Amino acid sequence: MIDNPKIGQLAALLNILSTGEIKGDWAPLKNSGYINAYTSGPFLILSHKDKTLMSGQKQSIGAVVVNAEFYPLVEKLKKIFPDMNIIKASEMYDYMRKEEDEKH
Repeated sequence: MIDNPKIGQLAALLNILSTGEIKGDWAPLKNSGYINAYTSGPFLILSHKDKTLMSGQKQSIGAVVVNAEFYPLVEKLKKIFPDMNIIKASEMYDYMRKEEDEKH
């Protein structure tokens, strides 16, 4: 068991990126009608536009958003997982616009 929550969250992210599987909860970013995704954690995993992430299944991840406290790890994560779209939270707006443009 990992006592440091930030290290535990990083370990969980590395596990997801390595296996492609998410164990636990997921939610839409907004307008879910119930509980929306938590966007204040260190990492946010996004599906591709109009796709759904499902717990316990291999995922097709659209992007991994890294919040500011872990920005120093972004380049290292990109090297370790070159096929993943790993972005800083400050780049999320541009990513969302690009996804919307590609949909049309």
